Amino acid sequence: MARPGTPPRQRTLPFMAAATATVLILATTTACTSSAAAPPATPATSTPASTPAPEPTTAREHLLAHADQITAVPADAHPGPYTHTHIQLWARATRSVIPFDIRTWRHPDGSATVHERRLPDRPGLTVMPDGSDRDNLAAAPARIDTRPAGTVRPAVAEPIATDPAGLLRQLHTISPARGGPTRLLTAVGDLARDHYLDHPQRVALLHVLADIPGIEYQSAVTDIAGRTGIRVQVSDSDGTTALIIDPRTGELLALTETVTTNPPGLWQYLLIVARDRVDRIPD
Repeated sequence: MARPGTPPRQRTLPFMAAATATVLILATTTACTSSAAAPPATPATSTPASTPAPEPTTAREHLLAHADQITAVPADAHPGPYTHTHIQLWARATRSVIPFDIRTWRHPDGSATVHERRLPDRPGLTVMPDGSDRDNLAAAPARIDTRPAGTVRPAVAEPIATDPAGLLRQLHTISPARGGPTRLLTAVGDLARDHYLDHPQRVALLHVLADIPGIEYQSAVTDIAGRTGIRVQVSDSDGTTALIIDPRTGELLALTETVTTNPPGLWQYLLIVARDRVDRIPD
């Protein structure tokens, strides 16, 4: 969305002692005794203790560590063909905020079915969404829009790259590099709301985020759905864009975008309620 500017207990097993016989072998000679010196004992070598890897300290180190640790989820192996996303969005409209609940089933042929719900505009831009209206939002009447093949264009052309450089190029087709780091994080939100990102793509995305200049990292934050994740954010003179990411899977949970001008306040809060692959659109 464009904007301005954790040792198991061991059991001791019984054992039997065995008697040991020691045999002494004597060697004699018929002439003078010649005693060969025994070779010196070879000192035992000890294996040095392995040094644990240092704990991450910078945002980049944290994100790269997460990239190495995230796990796959069942939907990663689902063949589809539909990409299903369920989002809740609080978006600016001049001097008010409109709450939306949107479920989309998108087919690779460019067709889609969209169920959209919304609540009345909420006046003011400085009060951030807190999730108190989520149940009412999900229960609002749905407007169903069925779009034929060839009419829905996702954020980027698929397939989504699995290498950081290629993924960055795709993100720049959403928000050009000249837009700066905050716009790049906004593009990540656009990508996640339109596409299913599988495990290799989520690894690549964490590498992209790790290389953003000025990115900040915070652990153990909570989105308005009560889910705990890590927070990364970038700020500039126009505002701040932040992502909340599940540290176990690398999935995007939420995006927050605030601006400092025109007037200051919330630009958007994107909550990704669910994302998966399915074989059909439910009735």
